[in-house]
Amino acid sequence: MRWVLVLSAFSIAIWVGCGGRESTGKNGQTNDRFAAKFRDLAEIATTRQITDMQRDMEPFFTNTGDRIYFRRIVTPKPDTTFRQPIDARAGQFTYDYVNNKLYLVEQTPALFDSYAGFVPPESLPARLGESPQAGYRTPYGLIYYTGGGAFNIYKAIDDSIVQLTYGPQPSFFQAISPNRRYVAFNYGETFYRLVILDLAANQFYSIPRSSVDVQLYELWPQFSPDSKYLVFVVSHDIFSAKKDEDNIPLGDIWLVEFKQ
Repeated sequence: MRWVLVLSAFSIAIWVGCGGRESTGKNGQTNDRFAAKFRDLAEIATTRQITDMQRDMEPFFTNTGDRIYFRRIVTPKPDTTFRQPIDARAGQFTYDYVNNKLYLVEQTPALFDSYAGFVPPESLPARLGESPQAGYRTPYGLIYYTGGGAFNIYKAIDDSIVQLTYGPQPSFFQAISPNRRYVAFNYGETFYRLVILDLAANQFYSIPRSSVDVQLYELWPQFSPDSKYLVFVVSHDIFSAKKDEDNIPLGDIWLVEFKQ
């Protein structure tokens, strides 16, 4: 199949005029014109914090969708030098968000995951300087993401390809809702912000950040089986949760409930 890349005049102006980098405005302030498109997530969902110890990680839903499972560093918490205490250990918990109850469990069930409509990288259109990673067929077109020299998300409809993300920062695809309406991705190189793309409305949504809380990590988004909820972690620091392994973000768990 022959693919044609389609860019809006707005996005072309960004990449040609700014060389794919963010521009600098008055007083030396940067102007991220892609991030300026992000609307307040409160327009389409309610968001609430469900844990507050800054020790949680890896939340996910199970097939039933009524509980959230996650791991928590129980004692002690790693320090900011990334040193891992020998006796630190992680406990497994489940949260009943309907009845607002937290339980300690011995083992967790398998992660809920939906591969319906999955498209492998070899079946995706190649991008110059970018390598297709994976895609999903949705009612709104083929959605796929790339790696390599750049990290972007694309939509392919018939013989046309639309570049959905184009900002000065990379977009890291994280999850797609089972109903294939919402895409969750992280935007940024340093302090990741969680962005939700509503494919039905072609709109981007994020949680507003003030100058006080701009240095946050919003990570690990996972959708519920019915696509009504999204769970993720808000972290202020990156800690090493295991000895001799990569640093893992620990934070608080937040729950998003979509209005539609």
